[in-house]
Amino acid sequence: MGKTKDSKKFDLILVLCLLIPLAIGGASAFVSLDGFKTFGDLKKPPFTPEGWMFIVVWSVLYLLMGAVCYMIVKDKVHKRAGVLTIYVLQLIFNGIWCPLFFGQGWYWISAVWLIVLVGLIAILVMMVWRIRKGAALLLLPYLIWSVFSLYLNIGMATLN
Repeated sequence: MGKTKDSKKFDLILVLCLLIPLAIGGASAFVSLDGFKTFGDLKKPPFTPEGWMFIVVWSVLYLLMGAVCYMIVKDKVHKRAGVLTIYVLQLIFNGIWCPLFFGQGWYWISAVWLIVLVGLIAILVMMVWRIRKGAALLLLPYLIWSVFSLYLNIGMATLN
């Protein structure tokens, strides 16, 4: 049995939902490349992972974000627009953090920025929970890693 027009449309939506967060993360990292070179020279707080681990973790988190976005887009609920607004807003905040921290070296400003991002992620988790609990659970690693990132950010701001 062949695919219908609607199933092809959903496949495209899935690809877009997965690629958009990856593209934003990649673009954010790309504009911050010079700052990554100085990361090795920074004094770091305890439990700071190796640099390569950030790439792996963030790639997985961006894919989870994309999967959640797809689940919300796929659900035909009236609350979807508000959730997608918060989703896009947190994605923008996420994309801007890297240039603030690595690109500009604004450690304290990026910490405040990250506090706002953590708040947006928490709001997103609560909003998604009302629509689809399983999707909200997929966002928990993102929330936990972002809180851990805040610890690292504040630690590096304090030490440097």
